[in-house]
Amino acid sequence: MRIGIDIESGENSFTELVNGALIASQHYPDTDLFLIGNVKNVIKNFPEIESNPRISLVHAHEMIAMDEAPISALKQKNNATVNVGARMVKNQTIDLFFSPGNTGATVAAASLELKKL
Repeated sequence: MRIGIDIESGENSFTELVNGALIASQHYPDTDLFLIGNVKNVIKNFPEIESNPRISLVHAHEMIAMDEAPISALKQKNNATVNVGARMVKNQTIDLFFSPGNTGATVAAASLELKKL
């Protein structure tokens, strides 16, 4: 399974999500994790992550804050983590995407990028 994780959005710092991904990569060897966010910041704080074969870093230099209006923020921030994650699902690079951030923006990005059932 390939899981995309928005590591920039949400109420907590990205370090908690990256630490969680590092732990998960040890416990779930059949799962590949794609961390979507500021790659330079991740490598700076977690240099060992580059040698982890279960974790890939995907750069996205924008994020949608919790208080932003979802649709207008998505249109203004094409390279926001939720847009990148939704496109990765659409392109079948990942099987699922998780964002602890703005739920409205995550749902809207999925609705705009993915086909409806």
